[in-house]
Amino acid sequence: MRPRAIPRGSPLVADPTRWEWAEGAACAGHPWELFYGHDTETGADRDEREATAKQVCEGCPLNTWKACLERALIPGPKDQHGVQGGHTPEERIQIRHNRQRHNAKQRRAA
Repeated sequence: MRPRAIPRGSPLVADPTRWEWAEGAACAGHPWELFYGHDTETGADRDEREATAKQVCEGCPLNTWKACLERALIPGPKDQHGVQGGHTPEERIQIRHNRQRHNAKQRRAA
């Protein structure tokens, strides 16, 4: 499964901290363990669970998915765990890093 393309630069939605976007989310009704796992899962179990969670995220309406991802990209303790916005914590770190690099290039070019 190929992840959705992530636009560079500014956030995808105006206010990801509001929760209206969660109505109709594809993850509604799925157990939270699918997205967050547990401390005793093996690496193989984690990989399988994350792949399944990402498939659920793929079924989300685009605006809902974007809002979920933007909320997950806000730094804080919650960004260290679980599949959110179709991405793992490691993938979200990379997205933030890419955005920071892109924004720095834009500032230097201005």
